Amino acid sequence: MTHLVIRTCPTCGSRRIRRVKRDIQSKRNGETFVAKGIEIEECPNCGERLFSPEALEAIAAQRTRLQKRPRARKSA
Repeated sequence: MTHLVIRTCPTCGSRRIRRVKRDIQSKRNGETFVAKGIEIEECPNCGERLFSPEALEAIAAQRTRLQKRPRARKSA
């Protein structure tokens, strides 16, 4: 799949959009998790983050792996 090249921030109009790797914190069903090393487009001017379909797939894949892990039991 080819990457869509975004050159202008849709929020502030800056032309400084950069591809960066970030750890993305997300919530699903009330649980927080962190997807590590996700490549996204980010505007250093306003902080807008743009997620490609590949980035969203990587987040979903990491979330699925975390959900399959057995949870530690809390001691009484």
